[in-house]
Formats: sequence, C-alpha cells, structure tokens
Amino acid sequence: MQTENIYSPHNISLIKRTLFVLVGIFLWQSSGANKNTKEYCAVTQKEMAKMQEQLPMSVDASGLLVGVNAIYINDVCYKNYIYSIDTEKFVQIIKKSELTYTEAYSWLKTTDGRIQLISLMNENVSNFVQLRLGGNNSKSLRKLKIKEKMIFTYNFDDPSILPVEVVAVDTTQ
Repeated sequence: MQTENIYSPHNISLIKRTLFVLVGIFLWQSSGANKNTKEYCAVTQKEMAKMQEQLPMSVDASGLLVGVNAIYINDVCYKNYIYSIDTEKFVQIIKKSELTYTEAYSWLKTTDGRIQLISLMNENVSNFVQLRLGGNNSKSLRKLKIKEKMIFTYNFDDPSILPVEVVAVDTTQ
C-alpha cells in the first residue's frame, strides 16, 4: 500500500473537513439553541462519511487512518477513529538504541511492553484532542447535554500484538 505525504492536497482537504466539524460545533455552542445528541450525531455522521471517502490517510511514519464513523446508540454519539499500524515501522520508532529490533519487538509483546504501549497511545490521543479540539471540548458538550464517546482504535498488522483502544472524550457520565 502506498502512503502519501501528510501535507498533500488530499490530506489538506481532510483537515479542512475536520475543521468544518469543529467550527460547526462552535457555532452550535454559540447559537444558544437546545440541540440534542441525536441531532449532533446526525451532523457528525454526515461529515465523517465525507472524511471516510478520503481514507486511508498516512498520519505518521507507522500509521494509517483507515476508518472513521459516528454511530448513535442509546442517546450517545460514538465517534470512532480506526488506525492500521505497520508493526515493523512502529518497532523501529519506539526501540531504544540499546535494543535490537528483535528485542524491541519481543518487549512489545510482554506485559510491561503492553502497558507502555497503552500509555504511549493514551498520551498521543490526549495530545491530539488538546491540539485539535481544545481542552474545553468535553465541558462544552456537557453544557449542551450532548453525550459523546470519542474512541481511537489502533490495529497492528501483526496479529500477535493486540489492538489498543483509547477513549479520548467521554461525556456520558
């Protein structure tokens, strides 16, 4: 599979769509209208469907964004981002200089490696949410009484490495 430059026109279009969704949320918030989760999710579903048409998209040296969707279930809008991770490239990125590739790969499959992997993915998602959505997104959604869960799933191309799922935003509680 061929990956592309993150700053290509194709990816810039995807970024513009993401910004459109964020601006829509801001306008929704500032309008004072009493919108509910179902309506919010319907708008999100349409935008994510447009984004899905532009995938897969290279997001870094080892990952591709391969799927996005929004699903409305039981008064909650679930926003899902699904990534495919090239295990070989990922191991090259995370391996410490004192480890060989084989040692780093084996470590990734240990309990300690799994804990570190989950921690790394949580940190990456947290940074993404802070940069792209701002720190007040969850508070704003709660004020509007919108119930949302934003879930990032990382699937490795090596089936011996279990997928990692990170819940980045949860306004359901």
